[in-house]
Amino acid sequence: MNYRIESSPILQRIDIEPGMSYTIHAGARTRVACQAGSALFTQTIGWAGGAPIQICQGLHQGDMGAVESSGWILVQAGIEGARLRVELAPEHSGVLAQLLAWVRAQLRPRPLNANA
Repeated sequence: MNYRIESSPILQRIDIEPGMSYTIHAGARTRVACQAGSALFTQTIGWAGGAPIQICQGLHQGDMGAVESSGWILVQAGIEGARLRVELAPEHSGVLAQLLAWVRAQLRPRPLNANA
């Protein structure tokens, strides 16, 4: 297997050879853009009776797919290979996400109480 990856903390460029596949653990709202070639983008959005519910989307040059929920995604290159740009969304653990939601709620402006 031969992959070439250039990355920053939130941005990755991935070149996948023809017929090969690549898996990425990504947060919800991560975007995958096809810059060259083609690829099949597969993500698991849930489970039913122990079986995964998956969405598959064909990506061609200029197309973009978005990750619905955090987890592993699979990208399979087409016969000409694929060059992908992956914009990673931050992932939050359950406790951290709850804490952030609480902080946001505390910072929201509240209406003035005329009776106070």
